[in-house]
Amino acid sequence: MALEGIGLMSPLRPSSVLCLPALLIALAFLLQGCAMSHGTQPQRSTTPALLNPSLATETAPEEFSVKLFTTDGVILIDVTRAWAPLAVDRFYNLVTIGFFDDTAFFRVIGGFVAQVGEHGDPSVNAAWSEAKLDDEPRLQSNTAGMVSFAMAGPGTRTTQIFINNKDNLALDEQGFVPFGKVRDIEIADNLYFGYGEAAPTGRGPDPLRIRAEGNAYLDSGFPELDWVRRARIASGPRGGFAGPQLPQPRPLKARRPIMQKRPAPSPPDHGGGGGGGGHGGHSH
Repeated sequence: MALEGIGLMSPLRPSSVLCLPALLIALAFLLQGCAMSHGTQPQRSTTPALLNPSLATETAPEEFSVKLFTTDGVILIDVTRAWAPLAVDRFYNLVTIGFFDDTAFFRVIGGFVAQVGEHGDPSVNAAWSEAKLDDEPRLQSNTAGMVSFAMAGPGTRTTQIFINNKDNLALDEQGFVPFGKVRDIEIADNLYFGYGEAAPTGRGPDPLRIRAEGNAYLDSGFPELDWVRRARIASGPRGGFAGPQLPQPRPLKARRPIMQKRPAPSPPDHGGGGGGGGHGGHSH
C-alpha cells in the first residue's frame, strides 16, 4: 500500500501498506513551529475556504473536466460524479478554491503512480488535515489514467490525489476509488520520477516536512520536481473559471522526451508509509 503524506493517504504496492501514527502528525506540527522560529515563513493563503473547509462544500456538476497546467504540460482530467460523488465534490471544490495551484507532484513512481495534493502553505494543510471524507463504493477500476484520492485506511481521504500510470488492479482491493480519468496520459507519464519513493523509504521528499514547511522545503531540496502551476475547471457550468491568481506561476519546463520507466523497488515487507504514489524514474 502507500502512505499519503503524513499518514494521510496514498496507494501502496501490494507487498506493503502503511499508515503513519498520530505521533507523526504531532511531529509535523512541531516541525512547523521550528521552521517558523528559524525564520522560514511560508506563503500565506488569503482565500477563506483554503483555511476553512466548511466553506468548500459546493455540489459538483454531473460531468466536467479539469485542466492541470503543470510544469511539463497540460493534463486534462474528465470527471464523472456518478463514479464517486463524495470524491468528485471534494475535487471540484479544491480546484475552484485554488488548492492545487503551485503544488508539487511530490511522489512519482515510474510505472506506478503520480501523486499531488500537499499545499504550499502549512496552515492550509493543517486546516484540511481533519476534513476527512467518508468511504464510498468503488464503481471503476484503477486502470492506467484513472485518478483516485490517496488514503491511509478507511475514512481518511482529504486532499491528496494520484494518477495511475499503469493498470494497478491491486489498488482496487485496497479500496482506492477512481473518480476521473486523464484524457491523454503522455504528460502524466513524463512527470519527473527520478527521486524515487518518498522518504523515509526512498530519496523523495519527506511528507512530514512538506506538511510542516510547505513549498520552501521542496524548493530548497528537490529542484527537479514537476508542479501543478494552476488547476482550473475546463468545462461544465464553471468552465473557464479563473480562480485565484498566482503572482509568479512556475515556468513551463522544456519538454523532455518520454523516458523508459524503470520499475521502482518494492517497499520493505514490513510496510512503511508514504504520502500518495511515490516517484519513479522519468525526469520528474
